[in-house]
Amino acid sequence: MGNKILYSTIIIALLVFGCKKEISEPLDSDNIVVLNKIKESGPFLRDLIPFSYVDSLKVGLKGIPDIDSLTIQFLGLSKTSSLDSLLENGIINLTEKEAFINGVYGVSGISKGKQVFVIDTNNDYDFSNDSLYELSLDIRNRTNKDITLRDSFPNSELIYNKISGSQITTRSKSFKIIPYRNYFIYKNSNEKTKMFCNLQLVAQFTEHWQGDFSLLEQEFKVAVKGGLGDRYKFNFQKKGLDFLVPSNPEYFLYSIKDTVKLDSNYITIDSFNEIDSTLNFKVLDEMKTMVGKRKGEYLSNYQFTDINNNSNLETDALTENKKYLLIDFWGTWCVPCKELTPELKNIKLDYERELNILSVAFDDDISKVKKYSSENNMNWFHVFVNNKETKNHKNDIISELEINSFPTFILVDSNGKILYRGFGKEALSGIKEILKE
Repeated sequence: MGNKILYSTIIIALLVFGCKKEISEPLDSDNIVVLNKIKESGPFLRDLIPFSYVDSLKVGLKGIPDIDSLTIQFLGLSKTSSLDSLLENGIINLTEKEAFINGVYGVSGISKGKQVFVIDTNNDYDFSNDSLYELSLDIRNRTNKDITLRDSFPNSELIYNKISGSQITTRSKSFKIIPYRNYFIYKNSNEKTKMFCNLQLVAQFTEHWQGDFSLLEQEFKVAVKGGLGDRYKFNFQKKGLDFLVPSNPEYFLYSIKDTVKLDSNYITIDSFNEIDSTLNFKVLDEMKTMVGKRKGEYLSNYQFTDINNNSNLETDALTENKKYLLIDFWGTWCVPCKELTPELKNIKLDYERELNILSVAFDDDISKVKKYSSENNMNWFHVFVNNKETKNHKNDIISELEINSFPTFILVDSNGKILYRGFGKEALSGIKEILKE
């Protein structure tokens, strides 16, 4: 598993969710915004995507450099699960299936006291016509914390294939290749995996789209971040103002089919076409209730089974007899989370008559959660989310609320309206100011 860092950013999907967003019918036809592709991260997190260890090759690679401690690694960029269906339906033939390029191979090793790596960016399975990079060995030990150092690496352009419905399209993606020692740490490691961890490569995607648009005589702008697959994220702002950035507690991103409030108007993100760089949205009539994840929106009614196997726990019920509900997203592995346990206990003690607390533990072992919460007298409601099973769960509280940092705190009122959302110690300070009112 990867290194755990303060306020880790993760991609996760978990539990079961309640009611859906209540929206009205569109006012008019679709609106199309033409965007410009920019080769930098923009107002988004600089996501790192790790290369995986290749134990056996399905293709013959040529031009592998003659270097010591060599490892072969692979970065997957698109899914291949639909290829068999396309083949069965006669949309592609066997030759086209075998030629499908869903990622890129890389070689990383040590030569003459330096780390050396090369990426097959043109995907011809031949490294001899690609650039070879040599770096001091100490750099791989600094890239885990030094963002400026990571940004200094050169951009590369990769051409790959992607399945869009019943078609195979060719895409390009701009990224930096960065050595990152021990990004992965294997529990049952052998000599090969130890060498891989020492020579680990990661990709930092360095592109996004931006554009301006008018909405009922008001001017706005939007930034779009692409990821693996079709997981696009959208950042909206008034034209003339800076986009919010990840360090801002008010920073939240939207996804396709989300409803967005822009001043007093509402839109639904309909689609994004990466090839044409176009965003399609619909303008909505007046909203009655905006159910979502941001301040001012309303929390859905989520249902849980608590750590004592009681299955009748609902967020709506936790707000019925109290003025507030504080939701705490944490884990026993999270040092900053545990450092705030005494402060949470003080909040519980000071505001017990008007506040319920629900702690949602994202962890790998429920016994750890039970033990820690019991030993530390965390006498409130607790839910366990197994982080080993996240790939099998969708449409849950953590994915719906886009909980990407730990600890994250959300305060809602008795009507389920989100009053505050943030992460870390600063968030608890902001929540205490509201409770004092």
